[in-house]
Amino acid sequence: MTGIWDVVIIGHNPIIECLWQYQNSHLQNPGKEQTLLKDTMDQQLLSILRCPVTGSALCQAEVSLVELINQRIKQGTQQTRMMEQLEVPIDAGLINQDRSLLMPIYRGIPDMNPDDAISLTNLDLP
Repeated sequence: MTGIWDVVIIGHNPIIECLWQYQNSHLQNPGKEQTLLKDTMDQQLLSILRCPVTGSALCQAEVSLVELINQRIKQGTQQTRMMEQLEVPIDAGLINQDRSLLMPIYRGIPDMNPDDAISLTNLDLP
């Protein structure tokens, strides 16, 4: 099966290489449970990724935060930072260093589009 990363790789790009390796391993184990970041994303990739808004390092979102966001999505009250209504539950998330934004993860792939980030400033976090 040819994926998007097979077409995109030109030269040596560590981020693309990590995503490509992840995609290939994910396709080989599609039924694997994906509740924690360590199960869904290569730690090398996590060490390279940065928040597209603040430029800070990212860390794994707690399961309780992901559940809270998914509950708000189900209720129709969760929006992106650009005020777009979210309709699809997230699988996991990456939080920036000051804990103001969450980058959603869908099917093991982080959505690094700054417009799709979820603001955490208005959430009642534990």
